[in-house]
Amino acid sequence: RSDDAEAPSFYVGKVSVGHPAQPLQVLFDTSSGQVILPHRACKSTACIEHRSFSPWSSSTAMDINFNGTEVQAGHRLAEGLTVRDGAIISYTQSDLGEGDVKAVLVRDSLCMESAGQSVGRSCIDLAILAATHMAPCPTTASSAWASPAWP
Repeated sequence: RSDDAEAPSFYVGKVSVGHPAQPLQVLFDTSSGQVILPHRACKSTACIEHRSFSPWSSSTAMDINFNGTEVQAGHRLAEGLTVRDGAIISYTQSDLGEGDVKAVLVRDSLCMESAGQSVGRSCIDLAILAATHMAPCPTTASSAWASPAWP
C-alpha cells in the first residue's frame, strides 16, 4: 500500500499462475472481482510494457467459454481460427485512470504467497481474464491496474 499523500492508494503483491509457476507482480483492485492479466498474445503497448501470462507455458491452462466449457473440444488450448467468448471491460478509477480491456477466459491456478512471518501459499483454480488488448494508460500506475503484471 502506498501511504504517500501524493501517491495513489493501492496494494501491490506477488502471485504465480499456472504450472510451472509464472511469477507476476500485480495490483490488487479491491473494488473488482476479476483477475485480469495481460495475455502473451496481446500486442498493445500496455501489455508489451509488462510481464504477461502465457497459457502455452502452463500445463494446466485451459481456454474456456463464459459457461465454463472448453473452447475447443479435445484441445486444452484453442487451435487455429476458433470462435470463442470474449469480454470488454471498461474501468474508471480515481487513482489509476480509465480505459477498456478486451479479454478471453483461461482457467488456471493462481497462487499467493503468505505475507509476514507465516510460510506457505494459498492457491485457487479460477477463470482468469487474459487481456488480448489494453487501452493505453496515462501513467505507469494506470497500466498496472489494467495490466497488473509489472516488469
